[in-house]
Formats: sequence, C-alpha cells, structure tokens
Amino acid sequence: MAATFHPALLLVIAFIAVIGIYFLWFQQPTIVPATEAEEEVIADSNLVDGNPIDPLPEYASLSDCANKTYSDEQDCRRQVAVKTQSVSACEGLLPADVDWCKARVIVSSGKTDSCASLAPNPQNQCFFDSAKQKGDASLCAQVTWDSFRSECYRDVASMLAKPELCQSIPNPDEKDDCIIRAVINQENPSSAVCGTLSNSEAQDDCFYALALILGQESLCNRISDPYWVSNCITDLNSENDF
Repeated sequence: MAATFHPALLLVIAFIAVIGIYFLWFQQPTIVPATEAEEEVIADSNLVDGNPIDPLPEYASLSDCANKTYSDEQDCRRQVAVKTQSVSACEGLLPADVDWCKARVIVSSGKTDSCASLAPNPQNQCFFDSAKQKGDASLCAQVTWDSFRSECYRDVASMLAKPELCQSIPNPDEKDDCIIRAVINQENPSSAVCGTLSNSEAQDDCFYALALILGQESLCNRISDPYWVSNCITDLNSENDF
C-alpha cells in the first residue's frame, strides 16, 4: 500500500528543502580572522594596486650594480654612494642627477663644506639638510633662496626649541610662526614671548597653544578674539576631562 502524507507535512518538507538549497547555493564563506602575526605581515607589506611587492634590494658596492636594468643600475649607484659615502659612485648617473646624489653623500658624511661645490639647487638642499641634521642654524645662512633659508631657520629653531634663532627671518609673519613653533617645544615654555609677536593674530595663536600645553585658562583669557577665547576654554576643559 502506497504511503500517504498529510498536506501540512508536505508543506513543511518542501519548506525545509527550499531552505537547504538556499544555504547550499548562497551561503557566504566563513571568514577566519587573521592571526596577529598575519596582520603584522599585511601591515608591513608594500602594496601596489592591493598586491604586495618585494622590498627594494640593498646594495653594498658598485659591483652589485653590474648587469642591472638602467633604472636599477642608477638606483644602485645612488644607494652605494650614500652607504659608502663616496661621491665618485655618483659619477655614473645622468649629469642632472650627479650633484643631487653628491648632496646626499655630503649630508650623510657630515662634510658640509663640500656643499659649496655643487650646482645651486642641490647646493641649497645640501646646506638645508645639513643644518637640520647637525642642528646648526649657521648653515642656514648659506642657503641662497630666501623662503628656503627662512624655512631652514624655522625647522632648526623648532628642533632645538630656540626661538632666538628665528630673528634671522626677515618676514614678520614667518618669524612669528617660527617663534611659536620653537616656544611650544620648550620643556618649560613662557607665555611672555607671546606678547612680543608682531600682530594680534600671532599672539592669539601663541596664547592658545600655551594655554593647552600649560593647562592655564588665564592664557585663554588673554586672546583678543572672543570666539577663540571660548574655543580655547572648551578645548582646555575637554583635555582636563581625560
């Protein structure tokens, strides 16, 4: 005798079958979280269009530059020149690149006097980078571009936290910016310098920055613009909440 099924039971069986087919065809694959080590590898990878690339090779001597493509050979010479601190390794580069390569070698070796032998553009970069590397503002005076020379004084003054080095900057606004950068890097900055700045906007910036650094609301109240006074106090209170 053939088995018979209740219509309601048939509906239940059909429903279960449909659900099973759905999960077989459309279920999303389970994503397994990356381990901590895998995440570090992913984070450290250099990517091009989302694909990891091999790290740049390291070269130790000019013999490593042989039998390379032209581009790789040029990169090899630059790297070897800096690593061995040999300006002669730069000579095989394109003429326009030679002095730029030599500038990097000079900065690396610390033989700053040799910057003067370079063409104007790499010469300026050479003195600029040397000044920052050595923390020697006197080298900024050798930079012939006005804006680049001011930037040199600003960066060295900020790095050394010495606002007095900013006095060599002729532009008042750039000098004020330099002084503020240097003062906020001091271990125990004084707000007295803010009043010496050339205009009220710079003074306000100075008081604002030091109010947050020193945690002093009284400095917020010395800001001339009421809007920024309010912002300063709000920011200060927000910092105190943490």
